[in-house]
Amino acid sequence: MDLIGLLRTARGFQHIAEANTSRRAPVKRPVDLFDEVVTHRGLATASRELFADGHYTRAVEQGFKAVNSVVKKRTGFAAEGRPLMERAFSPSKPKLAINALETRTETDEQTGTMMLFAGAMAAIRNVRTHDLERQDNPQTALELLAFANYLIRVAEAATVRSGRAAVVHSTNGKPA
Repeated sequence: MDLIGLLRTARGFQHIAEANTSRRAPVKRPVDLFDEVVTHRGLATASRELFADGHYTRAVEQGFKAVNSVVKKRTGFAAEGRPLMERAFSPSKPKLAINALETRTETDEQTGTMMLFAGAMAAIRNVRTHDLERQDNPQTALELLAFANYLIRVAEAATVRSGRAAVVHSTNGKPA
């Protein structure tokens, strides 16, 4: 193949590439993705404007402060952050129970939920509150805000319990 034939072949590939590109779905703006992912009104109110303005780290911080606020309001506890979550979702005496706490599996689920909430406060909210150099990109912010959305839904769906202790289970899943 001579040089002219090679150029014609390259132009043909270029037209094919352009045709394939024009058939792709339009790329969504980050704020449009935010509106699809963040479905909880309170969370959106706390974080959308910051996110839309490109303040992704601050949007995440405010989003997780919204999680904290929901748990605090549901429990009436004065604590904040990790200590609040550990007390609210404690598997031995939860104020917010996510299940009946009648089996080992249910107790494990309650424990895991407590860890998710406490970990979110320690690893996500606190870091963004105290590390002024932290900069999240839109993708990371969306992923974390989707997680915050999930946590709020869990907290709102949990049963508010009185001070009675939960059943403690042995390793075989039966009451101890």
